[in-house]
Amino acid sequence: MPKLRITTADEREMIVEDSATLEAEIGRFERAFDALIPDLDGEDDEAGMQALGRYRILAYHCNAILGQIDWWNDQVAKERRAARRDLAAVLKARRGKK
Repeated sequence: MPKLRITTADEREMIVEDSATLEAEIGRFERAFDALIPDLDGEDDEAGMQALGRYRILAYHCNAILGQIDWWNDQVAKERRAARRDLAAVLKARRGKK
C-alpha cells in the first residue's frame, strides 16, 4: 500500500498506510466538525469566532487529505495490477511458458 502523509484532526503529522486508517481519520474530522456546531450556532460570539477559526483549520487539513485520495487509489490499483502480473509470471514459469 502507498504511504500518505496527513495532518490529523488534532493537528498531528501521521503516515497512513492502509484504507482503514484513512477512513478512521476522515471519521475523526467529521466528528470534529460536528463538535463545532453548538459554538457556531450559539449566542457567544467569542466562542463562535474560535469555532470558525477551528473549522477553517480542520477544513484545510481535511481538504488536503481528500485531494490526495485519487492519487492514493491510483497507487493502490497499480500495486494490485503489478501483484497480479507477478503472480501470472510465477504461474507461467511453473508451467514452462513465457
